[in-house]
Amino acid sequence: MTQEQKRIKLAEAGGWKVHPNDRFIVIPPNSPHSVQPLSTIPDYFNDLNAVHELEKTIERLCKEGDYWFHLRELCAFPDAESDWNKVYFFTAVHATAAQRCEAIGKTLNLW
Repeated sequence: MTQEQKRIKLAEAGGWKVHPNDRFIVIPPNSPHSVQPLSTIPDYFNDLNAVHELEKTIERLCKEGDYWFHLRELCAFPDAESDWNKVYFFTAVHATAAQRCEAIGKTLNLW
């Protein structure tokens, strides 16, 4: 799956609806009559602000701790015996936008 396809999957998880002709048009959330080019989907993989907004949106879809488990793995904390508070703090502060996107995708089984 390409990064562009992943970006579209993340947008759909965040509430965006792909227009039926599904080529270049999406309908953003909270604006049912607004049709925009596909390029208007946020660049979640490179924009921490955009992925943070997505995290808040998809929080209701995630099981407690699943997202942090995947993020911890992506941030090189494979040791399950690590102090959880230290792991949580490190991942919350230092995870890149791309790492957060991958963790969301894995948590929601988008790819």
